[in-house]
Amino acid sequence: MGFEPVTATAYQIAHLGGLVLGRTIVPAVYHQTRPMAPSDNQGSIRVDYPLSPGAYTAKQLVAAVSPLLETVVCALGQSSPPEDSPLETLLGGLTAILSTSGRVSSLPLSYGASDTSRREIAGQAQIIGTVLVQHARDAFSLEKADANFRIRSPCEGHLWTSAVVSLLMGSRSNRYLMELYNEWLHQMILLRDLLLPFENYDEVPLIITTKAKKGLRGAEEPRKRFLLQCLTGATPYLAIVNLAKTFTAPDLLSGGYGFQYSQGLVLPAFLSGSRSCYLLRYHPARLEDTSSNLLFDYEHQNYYTAPQNNISEPETVVAPGAWPPPSLFALKPQSTKCSLEVNAGSDSTRRILKLQVDIDRGTLVSVDIGQISRGQRYVHHINLSTRPISSHEGPNGTISNGENKTSSKKDQTERSVFESRFTRKSPELSESRPKSASNIHVFLHKASNILSQPGLVTLLSHKPSSESLTNDANSIHIIPAKNQVIGFALLGKLYPENVVLLNENQAPETANIVGKNFGARFVIMNFENHRPPLSNEDIT
Repeated sequence: MGFEPVTATAYQIAHLGGLVLGRTIVPAVYHQTRPMAPSDNQGSIRVDYPLSPGAYTAKQLVAAVSPLLETVVCALGQSSPPEDSPLETLLGGLTAILSTSGRVSSLPLSYGASDTSRREIAGQAQIIGTVLVQHARDAFSLEKADANFRIRSPCEGHLWTSAVVSLLMGSRSNRYLMELYNEWLHQMILLRDLLLPFENYDEVPLIITTKAKKGLRGAEEPRKRFLLQCLTGATPYLAIVNLAKTFTAPDLLSGGYGFQYSQGLVLPAFLSGSRSCYLLRYHPARLEDTSSNLLFDYEHQNYYTAPQNNISEPETVVAPGAWPPPSLFALKPQSTKCSLEVNAGSDSTRRILKLQVDIDRGTLVSVDIGQISRGQRYVHHINLSTRPISSHEGPNGTISNGENKTSSKKDQTERSVFESRFTRKSPELSESRPKSASNIHVFLHKASNILSQPGLVTLLSHKPSSESLTNDANSIHIIPAKNQVIGFALLGKLYPENVVLLNENQAPETANIVGKNFGARFVIMNFENHRPPLSNEDIT
């Protein structure tokens, strides 16, 4: 599908100091005319339900496959009271199969307390399922029913509710209606799973590139690969990004953390102020005016082997019992300007995006957006009313130990639902107590000094930079970052191990509650507007 022309309007997000993400575009879903493709043989038996090439929103795709359901309901006729109508029974079956729990669930997800990725996917699946059922109800119209449908729907192992079994295996039904309903269910499940990576799933345009005679069945193999990882272990970020490419940028290679395609940009959702660590967000914008899909890749594919340097000398060494020191507030940097720097990658389809920040009116630094994304997923959070929350991944995106634009009313409501399902009050932090303050060595650093250093900043145990700096578990290095942009830049500059976010009213030794019990801790203090990720309450 052709790339939409860019407008003269800059696309700016409210987060990150109003960062500009290129130029605004108008996605094809808002101006194309694309009725459902007609059958090849009007008035004769229909063995397919083609979709015309073009861009579709989720709501439009639900409407495109709705004739399958409508044909079933029309053929079944009316039910006698007190029985539910065929439509309500069949929509009830869809609700149950799109749920993440229950006997007929097509995505029965469970997760542990530290499994951030699966928890987010489970919450996302539940929300999308609810919305798709409503879209199906809204799209229903008996005018589109077609008695000529004779769809062969291979058994996919989807289970039916007892009410659906009674209806479709009863005297009013036949094998053709059973297959039509089964195919409609499968199409809705495929759509739900295709939308899982996108926080704003109802806005992202999905692309049908050629006449699809079997609806969304082209997504079956990518979906199977994703579910294999999702259902057998923690879901790596890489799997989420790859699934997002299925009906947006299928020609791009595996990898990266985001991409540009004909209908806009797909970037990590946290850049727009989301609490999600793993979901993506679609933006109707283009960074580079090109007719090719572009992959936004990490500057360093494996951060373990990226260049590393010892943290710079501290501005202040804080004596025991002297927290907070008077110098703390003097070290807060101010970001006067930030922009997005686009650099060439290892081939013509890859780009390296960097957050370019002007600190204290003179210090210009650039930090890889990909590494910021990693830092966001690996950082430890401590909330006084909740358990410590953290997540860790290996260099290839696999989980290991431990772990905007102004929103519409609909976005805010859905986000509220999402967060309410995963927010909880936790027991007091009595299981892991911080070490005695008298044993803690606290060093206060200036953010501009850290961000100006080359490579990833850490403490190399084999090469201490100073006799005053120690790389043991009693050593805490604090970098004040009241400014939101500076906080994110630090997440991409510090080596992502034992990095903790704290507020000014939390004592430095609180950082010892989380992370590994060896090596120094690096604390970003009072990260403005940064909220911890959604907590770990099980779905009920």
